[in-house]
Amino acid sequence: MSNRTVPLLTPEEQKKFWPFRPSQWRSEWRTEPGLTKLGVILLALMLFSGCVLFACGQAPLAWILVVAPIVVGLIIILVAAARLTYACLRFACRKTGVAAIWGRIRLSVYGFVAYVFWISVCLMLFVAALPYIEAGPTAGFYAFTNGVSPKRVTVNKKPHDCEFSTAPMGSKHCHYEAHAQRFPGTDSPPYAEPSLWVFYEKIED
Repeated sequence: MSNRTVPLLTPEEQKKFWPFRPSQWRSEWRTEPGLTKLGVILLALMLFSGCVLFACGQAPLAWILVVAPIVVGLIIILVAAARLTYACLRFACRKTGVAAIWGRIRLSVYGFVAYVFWISVCLMLFVAALPYIEAGPTAGFYAFTNGVSPKRVTVNKKPHDCEFSTAPMGSKHCHYEAHAQRFPGTDSPPYAEPSLWVFYEKIED
């Protein structure tokens, strides 16, 4: 039987703890790219300049120079805390056997979630389009293109006297074009929303 000690955390999980280990800050700092070091130096200079401006009484600019480095520092701390939480969750899942179970059912869960997601998207699109469908093709089209509720669209009946089959049968040398006129809403319901009037204009060919 081997007496080899199994580490509590994997190397990847141990890396998540370095922001909370001051002894590792120097080694981590050496491996950081030059752009990151330059950014840290600029933030430190901004913080120092803000403190100096506070002492000189220039509060508005000082606030900007002081708050910006503090916000960046808080973001860094929150990211480190999130990585630490993630490492702890991975450790707990591995020790309790949840990770092994997840490895077996992961693809099935992903497939089910994707199925539910697309079904939900289709249902939401259908529910959103239903009022326009119920209003009819003409009213639905003009309501959608003009940003008006389908209930607030009035469509005049299109005349048929220019059609070929209308008596006397034959070409009438005319046609009708649809026009939409928008009316602003009022301050009182049920006319608070804008309305749309669709009418037809006779055009001689």
